[in-house]
Amino acid sequence: MGTCLATDTHDYRYTVKIYKKLWRSVLVQAFTDATHTSKRPEALLDKHNAIFWIKRKSIDFRTVCEMAGLDPSKV
Repeated sequence: MGTCLATDTHDYRYTVKIYKKLWRSVLVQAFTDATHTSKRPEALLDKHNAIFWIKRKSIDFRTVCEMAGLDPSKV
């Protein structure tokens, strides 16, 4: 009933990699929203919200950066 440490370590690293990819996708979407050029009202609202979220560097923004494995001060 033992577990293989190598497998556990591999599973952990794989899980961390997947989560970093997820949180990096959140950042990519925010920067995509912040830089789009659509004039649709909902797109303009998304743009405004994304720019505000990025520039404000709130705890949510910093947490997302850290979960993505990035330094918030350099994003």
